[in-house]
Amino acid sequence: MIGGFFRRNLKLKALSLALAILAWAYLTYGANPGVRAGITQQVEVPIVVRNLAAGLVAQPVAQTVTVIVSGDRGPFDAPASKEFVAYVDLHGLSTGTFSLVPRVVGPKDINVERVRPASIVVSVDRLVSRRLPVTVQYRGRPQGSATVGANVVPTTVLVRGPASQLSRIVIVAAEVPGDRLTVGFDALLAPAALDLNGHPLGEITISPNVVHVSVPKSVTTSQ
Repeated sequence: MIGGFFRRNLKLKALSLALAILAWAYLTYGANPGVRAGITQQVEVPIVVRNLAAGLVAQPVAQTVTVIVSGDRGPFDAPASKEFVAYVDLHGLSTGTFSLVPRVVGPKDINVERVRPASIVVSVDRLVSRRLPVTVQYRGRPQGSATVGANVVPTTVLVRGPASQLSRIVIVAAEVPGDRLTVGFDALLAPAALDLNGHPLGEITISPNVVHVSVPKSVTTSQ
């Protein structure tokens, strides 16, 4: 009998519940602007760089900021990340490392209360390019253990990035597993700019981003 009571008029009960929720929202946020304006929310916003001089590249240490906001909005219209722009202004700055205050622009009906972190460390460097040869080597072998007999097309690539990163390049390598580089091997491989420890360097672009490696005859490894 109790179960029947709950099953009767389900549509009417659902409508009553929805109206009750809407009435609560209006009384709490619509009829009381003071309460509504006092609510704060957090929004994660990506950092962008503005006014970077030509020939330079910038890399903020933090990729996003947390923006604490308040405003005249209800719970069903919360501010979204895409409504904000967070940026650091590099006007007049040259190479070096700088601590800059992020600026945030958002909707007119939203107040920006705080931004975390309050400052962003940004590294600015010269953007340079170099043409370097591509070496085919076995993955996991020590640096300098290049293969002899493998054909690479093209034989050189253009690397581009911050000057501090390019100065760390020891080799541009197209790496293959040792048990695959046999006669008849033919593949497109992505070359990587490696440092002294054999680790790929970030912030480096390589053009073209693939090279054609083929093995028409047996190969050997040179040190």
